[in-house]
Amino acid sequence: MSNHDFLVISMRQYLKNHFDFGKRLKSCPKVFATNYFLKDKAGKYLNGILDKLCWVIWAEGRVQNDFKCIKTPIGYIPIYADLEILFKQYLDIDYKEADYIEQFSIRTKKLLEKLDRIESTYKKEKDVPQFFWDMLNDQRKSLINLKNEYNMEEISPLLLKKL
Repeated sequence: MSNHDFLVISMRQYLKNHFDFGKRLKSCPKVFATNYFLKDKAGKYLNGILDKLCWVIWAEGRVQNDFKCIKTPIGYIPIYADLEILFKQYLDIDYKEADYIEQFSIRTKKLLEKLDRIESTYKKEKDVPQFFWDMLNDQRKSLINLKNEYNMEEISPLLLKKL
């Protein structure tokens, strides 16, 4: 959605081009998303400026298969033990489990609201390919299933299975 205003082709063509490109790849790259602006309930940022170093090192390590991860409906997240080591090794910080839980808990309500916003935006477009809606709906179902499985809207990463 962030590059929506910069498209010079239709959304349908843009999405189709990316989908077709991905299907042609023999080996798909790992893609990473980070929320550097995550805040707690009081509005305080959960990450320090230098924390990004550990996120980048973890991402690079995932590309090399150096780190395990936890599969979630929104992608793969780090396991606590790996981040604990990285923060100590590169920043000399004792990374607390409570910080990990706050930063990596799956907030199903907020994520479902985000999917609703995405759906609302893309419904205004003409001829959005079906695969887009299928992926959006699959993610929505996975989030709802996770929410129902644990009977809570915010699920700690410690409850989820490691890969």
